Amino acid sequence: MEYRKLEKLRKEKKVTYEELANYLGMSRPGFSKMIKNKTCTVEQLEKLADFFNVSILWFFDSENLASEPKAVYNSSEQYRIIKDLRIANDLLVEKLKACCPNEQLTSNT
Repeated sequence: MEYRKLEKLRKEKKVTYEELANYLGMSRPGFSKMIKNKTCTVEQLEKLADFFNVSILWFFDSENLASEPKAVYNSSEQYRIIKDLRIANDLLVEKLKACCPNEQLTSNT
């Protein structure tokens, strides 16, 4: 995740760290620690994308830091699809591990 993009968006929308921490259900110091240590979870990332009404993928576009976020993460249908894809990916990785126990498998989730 490009944390600089989160900071850019936060400043543009005039959102405080306290507001984001509350939205994520965490303390202000906990939010600061998450940003400092770059330890945002998938669930937190989903919530941030929802809060700012942007695509999760927008946070990963490191080549174009100045790009404007596109409001594509705004429907429950898209949210459901993302969750379904994550579940399908996890199931596939488990099946591959069972099939090929000596292979080192990595997940991009």
